[in-house]
Amino acid sequence: MKKAKEYRLSDRLKEYSNEDLHAYAKELSIKGRSHSKHDEMAEAISAELIKRGAIEQRLQILSDFQIGILKDTE
Repeated sequence: MKKAKEYRLSDRLKEYSNEDLHAYAKELSIKGRSHSKHDEMAEAISAELIKRGAIEQRLQILSDFQIGILKDTE
């Protein structure tokens, strides 16, 4: 079986527009938003979400079956 490509949260965030990233950073109270480059902003938002435990909170809505699927792709 072919291993799935690693896909990080910051990769997904990089698909957002600059406007959306800046709005999300503002919502998260990330400093220095106006001077950050697109990829740097995505990395900063990703780090902040992971630090806050936001990922774990969002994963709580998944069923055991859905979590099993995610574990199988590791």
